[in-house]
Amino acid sequence: MNEITCLDDLKMIKKNYELNPYKPYYRGQANSSWKLISSLSRIKTSDFGETEIRIIDSFRKEIIESRLELIQTHPTDKFLHGEKWNFLFQSQHLGLPTRLLDWSPSAETALFFASNEMLDQNGKFYVLEFNFAIHYHWEKIREYRLFDNDPEKFDKVILINQALTAFKDNSIKLGEKRMGSQFGRFLFQPIENIKIPFEETCRSNPNFSLIEYIIPANAKASILKELNDENYNEESLSITPCEEIDLIIEKIKGQYK
Repeated sequence: MNEITCLDDLKMIKKNYELNPYKPYYRGQANSSWKLISSLSRIKTSDFGETEIRIIDSFRKEIIESRLELIQTHPTDKFLHGEKWNFLFQSQHLGLPTRLLDWSPSAETALFFASNEMLDQNGKFYVLEFNFAIHYHWEKIREYRLFDNDPEKFDKVILINQALTAFKDNSIKLGEKRMGSQFGRFLFQPIENIKIPFEETCRSNPNFSLIEYIIPANAKASILKELNDENYNEESLSITPCEEIDLIIEKIKGQYK
């Protein structure tokens, strides 16, 4: 398996796609032994679908009881199940367990997350090529009325580029701020796929092609320094929740360890 040991290696990977109108998505994981599975799939439960519903319902209830408002920067309320999709996205990026898997069009962002932790372990960097037909940006979401589908019953594997506006002066929009700072995109999978590592899905699904690179443990520190020089660091890529929201998230997560 090929390695990335510096930003020049990353630039060579990106160069392969310069003339391609459809750019890939990227993901980084701090430990190369970890599988590509969602946070929800790590929970011990006999019913992942019901567990996800309970987690998101708890989040919605806490938000209402705390008199907080999750402002939508896109009109999901115009869709039959728009609110469900919105809370699913917000839950994922605020750190609650969901079926979603994060990807980014920013190779540097993915490399940061592959290098930023577990400095004594090899990391892994993924390049995801995909059929644009299963990629939903905001115009396509509206055209095909994607959010009229109930996410609890939707049975397709798709990529979603969620429209958002990140206002740094408004802590209420923390989930969307984090999506903006990390250029976040989502891989959505049906709940029955939840325990199947995505690398296995890619081997059997012609819509996806996955390329993997090792980030050697002894290269992580120097990579982080190079990324910091390009303003890719903890401060620029992570949003610390306000105390009230942080307490809500930790309370819910504590119920599903």
